[in-house]
Amino acid sequence: MSHRCEPTPAWADDAPTGDTAGPRTAVDKAFELLNAFPPGTTTAGVTELAQRTGLTKSTAFRLLAAMERNGFVERDGARYRLGVQLHEIGGRVYEPVPGGMYEALSHVMSYVVEQTGHTAHLGVLRQDEVALLGRLRGPRSNPSTLTMGTRFSAYHSALGKALLAHHLDPADQLMPKSLESELREVRRTGLAFSHGEARPNLSCVAVPLRGNFHRPVAAISVSGHSKHFDHHRYAIVLRSVIAEAERVLQGSVRAQDRGPRPRDPARGYSR
Repeated sequence: MSHRCEPTPAWADDAPTGDTAGPRTAVDKAFELLNAFPPGTTTAGVTELAQRTGLTKSTAFRLLAAMERNGFVERDGARYRLGVQLHEIGGRVYEPVPGGMYEALSHVMSYVVEQTGHTAHLGVLRQDEVALLGRLRGPRSNPSTLTMGTRFSAYHSALGKALLAHHLDPADQLMPKSLESELREVRRTGLAFSHGEARPNLSCVAVPLRGNFHRPVAAISVSGHSKHFDHHRYAIVLRSVIAEAERVLQGSVRAQDRGPRPRDPARGYSR
C-alpha cells in the first residue's frame, strides 16, 4: 500500500512541540519577531532574535527580509531595528482627528511657541504612559532626546497628569497621597505641573484637550529650564488656546477655515 507524502507547511517548520495552541503561522512568527526587539532604536541581530522567539535563523532571516521590504524593520549592517512604518501605523491609533492630530493643531502649537519661546508638546494617554505625538521647539528650548512616538511615564509628567486626572478616580487608585491630591487639583483647575520630576531642572505646565463626547483625548504642554520658566504666564498662554484646539479636535473647524488666532495672552484670560 502506497502512502502519499504531503509537503510540510511552511508555517510548521518552527512549531513548538507539545504546544496545545497549535503550530505558529508565519504571521504569528512575524509578530513575535517584532515583539522581540529591544525598545527604542537599539539594534538586534538575527541570531539574537531567533533565540528570543525560538525560530530557526533561516526563518527569522526570511521574515525580517519581508518586513524590511515593507518598512516594518530597517537594516543596519548585519543588524536590524524597528522601522518607521510601525510609527506611522501607531499614529493612526493615537490620533482621532483625520489627517493627524499634530498636523491639525500645528497652528496652535506654533502660537504657544511664539508666545513662550519654549518647547510645546502634544501627547495622548496610553495606559500609564504618555505617547508623544508632536514637539515644536522654540528659541529658548534646551536639547531634548524626545521624538515623535516616544512614550514615558504619565505619573512624572505634566502631560500625563493632565490626562490621568480625568481618566482615573484618584480615590480608587493605590497611589501616594501627594499624587492623589495633585490629580484632584488638576481636575479642579485644568492645569498640571511638573517640577524636575521627568528630568532635573525641567519644568512643565500642561492642559487637557477635549474631543468628541467632551472627554480629554490629548494634552498640550510647554516645557523649559526651571530657571527661566514662568508657570503663571505660560498657563495663561495654554488656557488661551484651549477653545481653538478643542474646536479642531471636535471636528467643528474646516482645515482651510480654523477661525481667528487665539487672543494675545498679554490681555489676560478669564475662565
